[in-house]
Amino acid sequence: PGTIVLGREGACWVLAPDGKKLGELPLPDKTHSRGHVALSPDGKRAAYVATEDEPPSVDRGGKPWPFKVVVRALDKPGEGKEWDVPAEDLGVSWAADG
Repeated sequence: PGTIVLGREGACWVLAPDGKKLGELPLPDKTHSRGHVALSPDGKRAAYVATEDEPPSVDRGGKPWPFKVVVRALDKPGEGKEWDVPAEDLGVSWAADG
């Protein structure tokens, strides 16, 4: 309870309410974070978006960018699921019922 997840460039940080770093949610190899992370309603998982190779650019001429959606458990950050999602822009959020 009271866990904070800080979305940032690079791995997301898992923090205690007092600011103590408890761990990190790693990014897939050869990706960059978009800096936004969404916590599940029960506070046990986090979902975030990563982009392959380099951050998106407007110079791609409308070509979909290779995004990845990543979901990880806060207590087992090395485990999780990843999905490739080609899109021009992408964000994640949780439904209230998880």
